[in-house]
Amino acid sequence: MKEKCVNCGEDTEYDINTPIDARRNYIGDGAGQLCQKCANKIYPNETLSSFN
Repeated sequence: MKEKCVNCGEDTEYDINTPIDARRNYIGDGAGQLCQKCANKIYPNETLSSFN
């Protein structure tokens, strides 16, 4: 099962069991996972890895 984007609700590229430290576009401490499209919109000039 794929993780959902917390912004738009679309599936992300990550399985729900993928550790957060192995993901890109994860916004840490309770916010959740962004899809690449939303990450590019919200953080256009940044390369997101993990914001834990």
